[in-house]
Amino acid sequence: MNQASDYVDAIVNSTNFGSKIAIAAYVVGDKISNNISKDGAAGGNRIFACTYMELANTAKARLFRLKDVLNERYEQMSTESIVEKVLKEPKQMEITMKNLNK
Repeated sequence: MNQASDYVDAIVNSTNFGSKIAIAAYVVGDKISNNISKDGAAGGNRIFACTYMELANTAKARLFRLKDVLNERYEQMSTESIVEKVLKEPKQMEITMKNLNK
């Protein structure tokens, strides 16, 4: 968390930004020590700590188990039939000056 705080301070104090910025930084690790707060602040900016497992579970929940849904939908189709179905779909023409003048 200290390293993240140093990075946030360095970004905020750089001269690359014309106005005041707000930063939300995330520190991701295998585990979080009991003496570390999962939610910290550095000069009005926020620093959050989470584990890889928490991050993966959040991503899975936000995707609404998309992988499971897609597997259920396409499990009966062979790879060849999926490819054939995709290749039969209409294609987008390349946009060129020649096409625009038609």
